[in-house]
Amino acid sequence: MPPLPAIADTWRITFNWNTIQGITPRNVWHFRKGGLGITDADVGGYIDDAVDAMASPSHLFHVCNDAQVCADVDILKLDGTSATLNYALATNLTGGSGSGQIVPAPAVLTKFLTGERGPARRGRMFQGPPAEGSISNGEVGSTSRGLMQAAWEDFADSLDSGSGGNLVVASYAHEDARDVTTIFVELLLGTQKRRQDVLRNN
Repeated sequence: MPPLPAIADTWRITFNWNTIQGITPRNVWHFRKGGLGITDADVGGYIDDAVDAMASPSHLFHVCNDAQVCADVDILKLDGTSATLNYALATNLTGGSGSGQIVPAPAVLTKFLTGERGPARRGRMFQGPPAEGSISNGEVGSTSRGLMQAAWEDFADSLDSGSGGNLVVASYAHEDARDVTTIFVELLLGTQKRRQDVLRNN
């Protein structure tokens, strides 16, 4: 992986999930907040507060098996010098689709849009692997999709209002970040090839 860029007042956040059936998912997103003296631990606190403000945090990853657990996040300030802080969440994030079998390669795509054109102005998160009961015919089930859509909007609103910062799309090529204005959970499943490769190489 090439060196990460320096982007002012921006943090790279990684949700660290437990291993389930040979797969250890990671979900990366970015947060921005200006001001002096903001620490990585402060950013972790903003995430805790946003999760605590939600009625159902498990809806963020509703498509996942409920044995999938994220107990901590990696927080890295993109200033070119800071080290990564591993931060234990006050409330674990979990999947919400029961204890059924998972399907390794597919993923639900959650898109982060900024209102500007071009690939550098939109981001996406590959959520999963999904539980069998939450998908059908190559699509995410309507219940899971609706719950996830509402939960991500709720999380972003809570994060913004509680911290005074913003969920952003960071472009490493352009070394800048733009505020997320729209979140969209896609109906059609995507494919996370790296997860399939992990299983083939085991």
